[in-house]
Amino acid sequence: MDIKTFQGNLEEKIEKGYIRTRMIFEIVGKPKEHVKDTIEKYITEISKVNEVIEYDFLEVEETEDGFFSAVAQLEFLLKDLNQMFHLCFQYMPSSIEIIEPESLSLKNFDLTSVVNSLQGNLHTIDYASKIEKQKNIVMSQNMTKLIRNFVNYLKSEERTTEEIEKITGVSRSDIKKIFDEYEKEQKEKEKLLNKDFSEKSKIVNDDNDDDDDDENNDLNNDISKIKNKDKKEKKVIKFKKEKSDKLEQKEKTVNTEKIVKSKKDLFSKKSKK
Repeated sequence: MDIKTFQGNLEEKIEKGYIRTRMIFEIVGKPKEHVKDTIEKYITEISKVNEVIEYDFLEVEETEDGFFSAVAQLEFLLKDLNQMFHLCFQYMPSSIEIIEPESLSLKNFDLTSVVNSLQGNLHTIDYASKIEKQKNIVMSQNMTKLIRNFVNYLKSEERTTEEIEKITGVSRSDIKKIFDEYEKEQKEKEKLLNKDFSEKSKIVNDDNDDDDDDENNDLNNDISKIKNKDKKEKKVIKFKKEKSDKLEQKEKTVNTEKIVKSKKDLFSKKSKK
């Protein structure tokens, strides 16, 4: 790896507004060659756009958990704070130290740019984190269902807990949890089915009650109509009877008057004789 170091006057650069900084970069991963190539690539890319004063690499070491770690220290000059923040967002160094100058001023434009870059990176990280979290949740649920279905299948074949443990690699305590969880789910499903059946039965009964009410209303209406019809018929009969009685009374009166007149006439004739 060929990196050119700065050979000019540092004081002049600092007076022009450059920032002398020291950063430590660390890469962890597998395999060893990939980790070493990645850290060297980082330093090479940084040295192309910044003036490197000095750099140092530590040997790639294996960690306790089986990964490999590479560490590099880099001292270089940056044009301004905006460039420094951009480098931090892009390469994410483990440590940053500003050596010179002792005091720095930041323009509002530079601060705005830094804050916007920070927010953009935070949103990107947050989005990626949520996506990965959701993927892990779905994967965990699917894995749990797969293991549970496999364990339940083995149980249906009347396998013992010890046999299931040997076949699946799942511990007895976890197998018991799977069985308990499965039974709990079945009970919950049964409760929901019973609840749904009860609600449907209630709806049917309510409908039947409504039908009965309608039938009763219809019957009452029919009875009312009959009663009203009877009343009308009775009124007509009464009216006819009253009329007939009046006619009969009138006829009697006329006949009586005729008889009386006839007798008067007869009596009058006898008197003259």
